[in-house]
Amino acid sequence: MNFNKAKKKFENNKIRELSQTSAGLKFLKLRSLSRKDQMEYLADSIDLDISNIKTRKLLEYFYNNEISDTKINSVIRELYDSKRRLRR
Repeated sequence: MNFNKAKKKFENNKIRELSQTSAGLKFLKLRSLSRKDQMEYLADSIDLDISNIKTRKLLEYFYNNEISDTKINSVIRELYDSKRRLRR
């Protein structure tokens, strides 16, 4: 599934359909990292230079990049754990 198709499904609230494919899950996970600082954290964690990518294009850029599901999951967990520690 290409980025535009995944984005369209998301915009049409077809989350269940997205969640049933690995490409759709990748989109949803990356979408959960929608803030710029979170995207920058992901880029830093995989040594990816995003300095020339416009903020609104970051999601598409990451989606089209070969980032492992394991790495995306790891970054999400790290960010979640960090937020949780701050709330304590």
